[in-house]
Amino acid sequence: MNISFNAADVALRCCICNKPLSVPPILHNSELGNICGRCEESALNYEEANNSTLERQRVYENIAKYLTFPCSYGVLGCKTELAWNSVHDHEEVCEFKNIVCPLSDEKFHDQCNWLDEHSKLAAHIKNDHKKFFSYPPETILKKDLKNKIIFSEIAGRIFVIILDYKTELNKFFCCISADLNWKDCQNYEYQVEMCSLSDDNLVTDNPIAWKKDVVQPLLGNTFATLENSLEIDMDSFKLLFDKSEKILVKINISKKSKSSGSKNNTVAANVSLNRTEYCEINEELLHDLECPVCVEFMVPPIYICRIGHNVCKCCNDKLQYCPLCRSQLLGGRNFTLEKLTATINYPCVNRKEGCGFIGPIVQVKKHENDCKLSERKCIESNCSWVGPGFEVNEHIMNSHNSLALNTVCNLQQNKDINHFYISFDNKIFILNIKFDLKTPFEYNVQYIGGMDEKYKHELHIIGSSIMDIKITLCHLCHSVNYAPVNCNASNLISMPFKFLSQFLTQFHQLSFKLNIKRLNA
Repeated sequence: MNISFNAADVALRCCICNKPLSVPPILHNSELGNICGRCEESALNYEEANNSTLERQRVYENIAKYLTFPCSYGVLGCKTELAWNSVHDHEEVCEFKNIVCPLSDEKFHDQCNWLDEHSKLAAHIKNDHKKFFSYPPETILKKDLKNKIIFSEIAGRIFVIILDYKTELNKFFCCISADLNWKDCQNYEYQVEMCSLSDDNLVTDNPIAWKKDVVQPLLGNTFATLENSLEIDMDSFKLLFDKSEKILVKINISKKSKSSGSKNNTVAANVSLNRTEYCEINEELLHDLECPVCVEFMVPPIYICRIGHNVCKCCNDKLQYCPLCRSQLLGGRNFTLEKLTATINYPCVNRKEGCGFIGPIVQVKKHENDCKLSERKCIESNCSWVGPGFEVNEHIMNSHNSLALNTVCNLQQNKDINHFYISFDNKIFILNIKFDLKTPFEYNVQYIGGMDEKYKHELHIIGSSIMDIKITLCHLCHSVNYAPVNCNASNLISMPFKFLSQFLTQFHQLSFKLNIKRLNA
């Protein structure tokens, strides 16, 4: 009876190529570890250069005869299970070993005949098809409805977006593939947005959007079948052509939140744009604005050495000498370059994580303060949790003191500050209370997020059933923008304890409930 190879067992993988130890000879080096037959030449070179020894693992090879192994191209889609002595021969001819260029399909005008190993595809696309790159991924459709292909790099990986128009069905099919394995592809979803453009590239209305949570790995047959693609009926967006000769198509690719479901549903809806102008970015210009140290785009303040080399503020604060010419950094700023940056469209700093926001630096910085892909710390100062912004709410409600709106709660007098967290309008609100028998009662209500949105709260303090009285305190909620919770701020509401004493229970508890309302803009 054959035993299946456990792909999760690191000990059964080659220390050089990380593929299964399924091709003989299996060698062992005390410094490197176990090595498969695919890497025999590399192992012999290492042995010679380092005067070390290689030992053949005969016992393992004998046991391996009773194992079945996956093809090493299994991460690319091959499902074949192989006996010990057939792995090498199969992998030499495996259909998933070689891959065609996405532009090989005759549906595209610029047809490419490239065919090579999957590992070389990303380099081929970057080197030979630069004109098809777009970040964020977007294109313009005209009334002739030609097929479109877009390449984009997100988080260091190549994504291929194909828009295939089927005349006989009067539909567009959008298929997105990524230079990732099947498992990692499941972490991504995308949304296609379409809106009319004026002659001077201004967005004329809110876009129509379709959402899909299926991203496929780049496989040899992906481009021919377009399986699991997003279907967009021409009738659903043809009205956009009544307003304009061209349509802006934006594809927003992002990682799924942990709470996202796995349903393969498509959704059509009207959404609002982050900006009213169709922004473009000049990749060559932005390349010149890369800091030579951290390779991030430089934004004001930009510092300059005596020779004329520029560095960003973050790196300038850490360095004494210019990284290029070794001259001393004296704190001088390049005001000319800083003024130039005001005319440039920048991408969000989280672009590699999937954020597609683009705009002038002032708008970008404002966006980044509340970008859902920015890394955030928990607002509880004694909590070590760190994660993306879109997971903050879930973490806080699951891990810290949560409170239901419009529900009576009892508060025990305590010298320590009491924090309660409330979920409302997809935001986290924090009720901070100082409740001590010797000092005034003080509290405030804050929320996590930017300052553009306005909320107010109503805190109802309720007397005992015998007294049957209550008092309501109303005030605005204040933004903390992901800062640690703080009950010592200037916006505290204070009330003498003597006045509240009539509301206390015999156990020195205070009963209250909280309501929150959103204020209209």
